[in-house]
Amino acid sequence: MGVCEILAATDYPGLTWSEIEGLLPLTGVRDAGDPNLSKRKRLYAVLLTTQYTQRAGNCVIAFINQAMKPARYVNDPARFGALRDGLNEVLAFKALRVTEAGRSGQWSGRQNAFRGRRDCRTAQKRAGAAAGACGSNQVLQRGADQKIGLSRHV
Repeated sequence: MGVCEILAATDYPGLTWSEIEGLLPLTGVRDAGDPNLSKRKRLYAVLLTTQYTQRAGNCVIAFINQAMKPARYVNDPARFGALRDGLNEVLAFKALRVTEAGRSGQWSGRQNAFRGRRDCRTAQKRAGAAAGACGSNQVLQRGADQKIGLSRHV
């Protein structure tokens, strides 16, 4: 859900529904979402349905790659930066990131370990959790999957 919250935010720098609608066919995703839902929930439902149908999370990565092509933000590079920063915060839980070129990729070894510890501390501060709450990898994994909108059952 986190990816959808960033990309489909109702305020700046979120994408408009017409922008999202234009990206869906480019990623092989069919919009069969309920038009009465908010764009964030509708995008989440569409990506989740596609993920279950394909039994893979590739559609989420493909959507991110299409949405984050730098050419889309030539006239507004600050929007690209804001979206990229928001996505990187969410994707760090899966050791993924959006590069300067707008492509999703993995954090490498040392970067990943540092980033994971830093994001764990940030999450603890935000949630007001006690120190050491990030000890359970299983809980972290579930939380990370939910945060970026991936299901563990596919």
